[in-house]
Amino acid sequence: VQSHSVHGEKPAPVHETYTFFTEINRGRFSIIKKCTENSSGKSFAAKITPYKKQNKPFVLKEYETLKKLHHNNVVQLHGAYITPKYLVLIQELCEGKELYHHLAER
Repeated sequence: VQSHSVHGEKPAPVHETYTFFTEINRGRFSIIKKCTENSSGKSFAAKITPYKKQNKPFVLKEYETLKKLHHNNVVQLHGAYITPKYLVLIQELCEGKELYHHLAER
């Protein structure tokens, strides 16, 4: 597993850094799982996106965009891991209703 840290420090392999739990959500292109950072015990959301060679640049574009964004109203990227078949984005966990369901109620 190749791993890349957003904060600059040399990261540990993903299986040593995070423990993955239940699926939170599933979209057309990815699965979101709850995970815990082993060193701190903090909970995060792991967005796991499979890719093939031909769409790897498209998938990596999301990572490149998220690592540049720093705003209170945008989910923050905590880390990212690239395996031969998956991009795993570790993001802050936003618990509560899905935005879509919240807007539908209004």
